[in-house]
Formats: sequence, C-alpha cells, structure tokens
Amino acid sequence: ESRNTDLRLIGASYSEPHTEQGNAIVNSQPLTEARAAIARLRPRMEQNGDFLDAEGRADLASNQVQGAYEKLKRARAQSPNSTEILNDLAVAECMLADGGQPDRYQVAYELLSQVLDADSKNVVALFNRAIVSERIREYGAAVEDWKRLLSIEPKGGWADEARRRMTVDEDLSKQPHSQIGNVHAT
Repeated sequence: ESRNTDLRLIGASYSEPHTEQGNAIVNSQPLTEARAAIARLRPRMEQNGDFLDAEGRADLASNQVQGAYEKLKRARAQSPNSTEILNDLAVAECMLADGGQPDRYQVAYELLSQVLDADSKNVVALFNRAIVSERIREYGAAVEDWKRLLSIEPKGGWADEARRRMTVDEDLSKQPHSQIGNVHAT
C-alpha cells in the first residue's frame, strides 16, 4: 500500500516510494491487520522461521529496521536456505546501510546473490540487488540485473521503475567513477 523505501518487499504490490517517515505507513489498515494476526499467532509460532520472517517483513514495512533485523537473523537460523528470509534480511541490511552503516551494502549484495544462485528468476532479489549495486556505485552490475528482471517481468509498475532506473544507471556506468554521485541513495 505504501512504500517507505525504494527496495522491493516480497508480495508487495507496486506503489511509488514515499520518503516521509510519518505515521501513514505505520497506521495503514493492511499493516494493522497483519500485526493483529502476528500478535494472535506469536505465542505458538515465535520460534518458527516463516513466522519470524513475516514479523520481520511487517517491521520493515513500518520502518522498524533494527527490530526487523533481529527477527530476520533468528528466522535465518531456523531456516537458513529460505530465499524469502534471505531476501528480507538483505533488505534489512541495505536499510541499515542507508542509515549510516555502509559496510552492510556488501552483506546485502551477497545475501541477494545467494537468493539468485538458488532461483535465478527471483524478480524481487533482482530488483533489490540492482538497487544495492546502485548504492555501491556498481552501475554496470545494476544494469545487468535490470535487464534480467525486465526479461522475466516486462510489464507493470515494478518493470516501469526498473526501466527508469536502468536508463539512469546506463548513463552513470559510462561516466568516470570519480564524477559519479550516488543519485539513488535514500
């Protein structure tokens, strides 16, 4: 319903990213309903990897990144090969990097690469890895991921955004690195 980051969450319908950090996202009806369901299930599911992933994703959607990160680390310990958990953990790592811990971009990139090693057509991981590549100024790598994503998902809002970003990244990849600014950083 509302995107608080330019990253893509699993299962999210397309919407333009909103950069304000207000209560609109936290108080959205779907998120409120999801949090109520999570609260009902927590007593019997709190050690289940899929449950922790869902709870972490809800935290990501409401910009509670540190809480999401902690839950997603526990989820990964329960289900280390889950591509959904790896993707969500990568989103948390990237958001933490955006918040001032830039060394986490490489961790996010590696997690997304693991997802793509397991499923080369995972459009959410391709989208997010392209964005992480932009953050670390690897515009050529971003362009390659955008192209792969568009070959799999050529239509819709996510594809339109991918095309826009790919055009910018193609131009940036042709410039000397010393002149490139990180135009996509949040």
